[in-house]
Amino acid sequence: MRSVHFAVVLATALAPSIAPSIALAHPIVPDGRANEWLARDAPAPDSAFIVRDREEPGEFVWRDSTGDARGAIDVTQLRVHGNPDGIGVFVRFAAPPPACAMVQLAIDLDRAPSSGAVTFDRDTSTQIRADSRPEFIVVATGSGGVVRDPAGRSVATFGASVGVDGLELFVPWMALGRAGWPTGVRFTTAAYCASDGANPDVVSSDALSSRVVDAMTDYGGPSAGTRHTRDEISDGTLDKVFSLHFVTSGTIPTALALQRVAPMVDRVRGGAWFELTNRTGEALSLDGYAFGDEGVAGGPDALFAIPSGITVMPGASITIAEDGAAYRAVYGRAATVELGATDPATPDAIALSTRGRGTFSIDPAGDELVVFDAERTLLDAFTFNASSFGGTAPYPALARNVALTRNPTGLDTDDGRLDFYPAGAPCAIDDHCEDRQCSFCDRGLCSDRPDGLRCATGLCSGQCSVGRCEREPSCDPDSGDAYPATDATDATDADDVADARDASATMDSGRDDSGSATDAARDASGVTDSSDGSVRDGMDLDAIDGSRDATTSDIAADAGARPPSVGCACRSAARTDAPTKPASILWSIVVIAALRRRRARFY
Repeated sequence: MRSVHFAVVLATALAPSIAPSIALAHPIVPDGRANEWLARDAPAPDSAFIVRDREEPGEFVWRDSTGDARGAIDVTQLRVHGNPDGIGVFVRFAAPPPACAMVQLAIDLDRAPSSGAVTFDRDTSTQIRADSRPEFIVVATGSGGVVRDPAGRSVATFGASVGVDGLELFVPWMALGRAGWPTGVRFTTAAYCASDGANPDVVSSDALSSRVVDAMTDYGGPSAGTRHTRDEISDGTLDKVFSLHFVTSGTIPTALALQRVAPMVDRVRGGAWFELTNRTGEALSLDGYAFGDEGVAGGPDALFAIPSGITVMPGASITIAEDGAAYRAVYGRAATVELGATDPATPDAIALSTRGRGTFSIDPAGDELVVFDAERTLLDAFTFNASSFGGTAPYPALARNVALTRNPTGLDTDDGRLDFYPAGAPCAIDDHCEDRQCSFCDRGLCSDRPDGLRCATGLCSGQCSVGRCEREPSCDPDSGDAYPATDATDATDADDVADARDASATMDSGRDDSGSATDAARDASGVTDSSDGSVRDGMDLDAIDGSRDATTSDIAADAGARPPSVGCACRSAARTDAPTKPASILWSIVVIAALRRRRARFY
């Protein structure tokens, strides 16, 4: 255990191998219809989630409690999406809002403390959290919107309307003083009723001076029985803020994503461990970030805060080990963070007892791994076996002592079947990998060497394919010799197989080479009686023997120091007509045996 935490900054050298795929951003038409937005919601009331689908658009979703408003404007959902042109917002209500409904967003672009507006527009009684003071206040109603600076001046207008599904708006980046998307923003939001005599504030008589009707809040902690807007603003400050990052095409990435997962590894093999990767374009301070197997506040499993002082660079990763001592014993290095206090040199994660009430214990029948940012937005969720937490699609049939790695393209669709693939057992050295010629130990997991790399398998040369050495199809695995280049080897129908069996049985009976057994095999293979070696179907006996006698030194070099006396001497490209079924292999053996006997007769 380590009580004094220190900064850990990881280099960006790993970035090329884990670069995220380019997510797609969708257009937004501010017409109050939800047809261009995803249907998925955050997993529980008063929680936020970065959701995406197989097209990876990336949407921030806040699910607000119903019945927590101070009046008739009760927000139930807030969605945010970015694209190359601007930022879109969609707001749902528990019931059709009154005509005076208005939503304000305080957008902090520089994320510097106390550098922007102190209060919302025309509401001096409600302040914004000091570290998230905005440069712009976005004000939207059913008839359009305006962007105001900290002094309350109008600097731009934008489209907004109330439709059948809710209030929708789209703010161009240029309206926020940007030529393109920013790397990140902080924001908060509140619902109001526009006050103009004809539409007075719809606020209950609770003796508060704030004009906020509904706000995003998890006031009182996750286990509190009441999460009401009036509780959040009772001190005159709206404290709940959110952080978003933007990458290529202005879309919202999973800022800190699960890159590699080994959730059910025995302690003698190093215990469970997880790798989290920064997928943004800027350094991330992980102060306040959390990780665990409990995705719902106050649930029965565990959630841990990552200790303060850890910063991870773009494209780089941290490793979280369930047992720091076991991890170090197997892998010979310390994890970045451990969940249990077992290794004095590894910083300990901090159990968040108000967020998760249990201990970290993976359920083999099905469970989830979750990552939250400092504002408790659920950034990433990996589910497996019987779990489908948060509407994600689980990775099926995950077994013990198996690790998974994210798709090499960086795919992030919230579908474990697409986003992850098995990397085999975790490893400490290359020898732990199943085929060290074609795979190697990379940061605790066996990774594939490039496809096409030369290798050796048994007596044959081959090429690496998806982490395994695949022999050349033209090479006989029993002898290391080349298969004869004949269409006869393609015989797989029932008649050919029967002929092969008959020929094999006849030859095994001990008949003379000049007898009918050899002739039957010869006839079946298409060999003529010509002494010059000519054949039907293009098979040349001299060419076969010349190939068999060729030097193998080049092959041995290509295959990785295999002795020059063994291996397939055929250097041709992999044949597409090589036998792949047991019947075809049997037939090929019979034909080769017949050819050898026939060749002996020629001399």
